[in-house]
Formats: sequence, C-alpha cells, structure tokens
Amino acid sequence: MSPRQRRLALVLCLFGALLAAAFILVRQAGPDTTQPGDGVTAPTAAAAAASSGRADPPAIADAHRATAAALDAARRISDPRTRAREFGRLLLDWLARDLDAAVAYVRSLPAGPEFTQGLLMALDAVGQRDPDRALTLAGELAVTREQQAFYSAFFARLGTQGIDGALHLLARVPPGEGRANALRAVADVWTRMNLPAALAWAEGLADPADRSVAFESVLAELSASDPLRVLSLAPSALRGPALERTLALALQKLSETDGESAAAIARLLPAGETRTHATALAARAMSARAPADALAWMDALPEAGLQRLALSNILDVWLRKDAPTARQYVESLPAGPTKDAAASQVGRVLGGGEPPAAIAWAGALGSGSAQDAAYVSIASAWAEKDPAAASRWARDLPAPTVRNEALGGALSYWVLQDARAAREFVSTISGDLQAQAAGAIAPALAQTDPAATMMWAQALSQPAAREQAVAAAFARWVQNSPAAARAWLDSASVSPETRAMLGRR
Repeated sequence: MSPRQRRLALVLCLFGALLAAAFILVRQAGPDTTQPGDGVTAPTAAAAAASSGRADPPAIADAHRATAAALDAARRISDPRTRAREFGRLLLDWLARDLDAAVAYVRSLPAGPEFTQGLLMALDAVGQRDPDRALTLAGELAVTREQQAFYSAFFARLGTQGIDGALHLLARVPPGEGRANALRAVADVWTRMNLPAALAWAEGLADPADRSVAFESVLAELSASDPLRVLSLAPSALRGPALERTLALALQKLSETDGESAAAIARLLPAGETRTHATALAARAMSARAPADALAWMDALPEAGLQRLALSNILDVWLRKDAPTARQYVESLPAGPTKDAAASQVGRVLGGGEPPAAIAWAGALGSGSAQDAAYVSIASAWAEKDPAAASRWARDLPAPTVRNEALGGALSYWVLQDARAAREFVSTISGDLQAQAAGAIAPALAQTDPAATMMWAQALSQPAAREQAVAAAFARWVQNSPAAARAWLDSASVSPETRAMLGRR
C-alpha cells in the first residue's frame, strides 16, 4: 500500500466516524444577521456639508458648500452608472482634500445607493488614517449587508499589515454580518501567511459562531492544496450548512486530481445535497479517466437513484470523449428505468450538436420507453439552438404521449426566444395537439402580456385549445396581478360557462 493509499484509508476511517456523530445533530442554518435597510436620518446635505465640526474660514466654508452642491447635482443624474461615477469622483476628491468635511456630508445623506457608496468610500479613507475611528463610524452607520462589506476589505488590509493588530481590532466588531466578514478576512489572510497558526486560532475561538466562520474560511483556503486533510478536519468542528459547504468544496478539489478517492468518500456521506453533489463530481472525474472503472463504482452505489445520477454524469463525459462506445453501452442495457435515463442523456448530448444523428440513433432503439425518453431530450436539446425546427419535428412524432411531451419541451424554448412565432405556430396546429401546445405556452405568454394572450387564446380554432389556453393564461394572470385579471374578467366577452370556470380560479 502506497503512502497516499494509507493516508486515504486513515482519512476514510476518521471521516466515517466523525460524520456519524456530526450528522446526528439537527441541521439548522445560522441566524439571519442581515440588518434592515438604511436608517440614516440627518439634516440636508447642504447644511451638513457647510460645517465639518469646526469653524472654517469663509473661503473654506464656501468651497465646502460648492462641493456639496456639485455632489447634490450628481445625485440627480438619471443614469445610474453615470450618477455613481460622477458622485464617486467628486467625493473621492473631497475626502482627499478635507476628510472631516466629506464625512460630515456623507452623514447627512438620506438612505439610498449614494449613502451606501459614500459611506464605503468614507470608511475606506478614514480606515487608512485612523482604524479605530473607522470602526466607530462603521458601528454607527453601516447597518445593511452591503454596507457591512466594509469589514472584509478593512480587515484584509489590517491582516496584511500585521495579524496581531487585526486581532486586537477584531474584538471591537459586534456580532452579525460585519463580524463574520471580518473573521473571514482575517482567516483568509492568515491562512496564506501561516496555515498552522491560523488553524489553531480558528479552533481556539471561544464563541461557536466565530469558530464556525473562521474554521470554514481556513478550510476553504486549505482545500486547494490538501482536500484530504480538510475532509478529515471538517466533521470535527463544523455542523449544518457550514459542514456541507466545506465538504462539497473539498470533494470538488479532490475529484479534480483523484477521482477514486473522491468516489470512496462520497459513498460515506449521508443522504442529502452534499452526497448528491459529491456523487456527480466523482462520476465525472472517474469517467474522464476510465469509464469502465466509473461504471463498476456506480454499480456498487447503495441506491438506484444515486446510480442513475452517476450514470448520467458518466455518460455526459463519456459521450464527448468516445460517443460510439458510450452509445453501444446504453444500447446493451436491459429495458427499464436505468436504460430510459441513459437514453435520455444520450439524446440530450447528441441532440444539442447533431440532431439528425441523435434521431437516427433513438429510432434504432425500437419502440419503447427508452426511445420515448431519447426523443423528448432530443427535442429540448435541439430547441436550445433551433426551436422552430425542433418544434416542427416534435409535432410530427407518431406516438401521442411522447409527441405532446417533446413538443412542450421544444415550445418552452421557442416562446422565450420568439413568442410571436411560437404563438403563430401553435395557431396552425390541428386536432387535439393544439390544446396540448396552447396550454403549454399560454402561461409564458401571459407572463409578459396577459391581455394579448387572452385575445390569442380565444381566437384559437379548436374549442379544447381555446378552453385550455384561456384557463392556463388566466391562472398565471391571477397569480401575478389578481386585481387586473378580475377586472378583465368582469368586462370580457366570454361565454357564461367560461366566466364561471375562470371565476373559480
């Protein structure tokens, strides 16, 4: 056994034992530390800018008023980008010339984007001269999530200047989003400078919330260089979403260099999003190196759902690498849900690039559920590039069930790319298929122009199509704008039966 294999065996033992304990605990997300919206109330901008807390000579006071007036004018610019650029340019110049006066002006601003922009600029300028004052100002004025992003840049700069100084000031940051940002910044900087010291600091933090944030940040940095170590450390110190995020990142990094190890660890994970993500990553990594090994690993997975997920990802990579062999494998599968899922994946990959070849391959499968699954995927994949051609092909499929599903998938892309063309196409369809197609696109059409959609739906040639499209469009309209939908119904020229049907929605 090689040194790496011995290390993996040790990690697997530790990982399994730690996970058994870690995932018994109830998972719960941390409290929402997002503060309410800007709550700054202050005098008018011009009044605040006229004084920076000291008696200025008349010439300086006049200059302050002129700069404040220019900033107020910039705030009235209608284009958001131009407004932000001009406001930032003027304020940056003022902060360099007279920091106190510029900060006083920022204090006077009403809540809104210019206050947030100005506050972040002012905090940065103050922080470079007087970190203590910057923290006091941030504690007073930075109340929203966007404003508390200041702590990230502030503590990243402090950390590069000296970890001891950053830790000293960290104690002054109150609990919440700002403190989490500060902890992450210190952890990121320290990990790059001295990983063992940063890891010991994170593990030794007394507050559980602080420890989780810092430890996750340290392990995120470590994942790039030593994901196996991260996988052995994470379950001992993290819980809930923080543990799942860390495991997912480490497994992603591990799968890039060692798909077999990632696959072995993925099997130890409890059911959940992390195991699903890890299974997909491992399947892709192993398929890129040796599809046969990936298939053998897939067969040993404990659940049919996981096996189908793994097979879908194996085929996605395999088809791009060696399509003929991958197709032959799918053809050899026994009939059933696994073959259906595999045929669907082949149809999706081939249909996106070579629709005629994909159709020919699916046709050779013979009638059955695998062929149906392939046809549906071909229609959707083809429609991403040419929805008109895909829709016309799907319309002419012989089996009603697969035809309806394939056409609905193709139309879902067409209505997004060219709603008018999709609407006109559905109007030309005859028979029962028009009802299926109209009901499929009516909600999307009603999303943007419900009144026009109702007119189109009422003009359809087939009675069943009219009823289905009107009902589907009205349901979406009621969902989005119930008052407008009810007002339309009150004055619409519809039959008593239709009015009664829609009134129940």
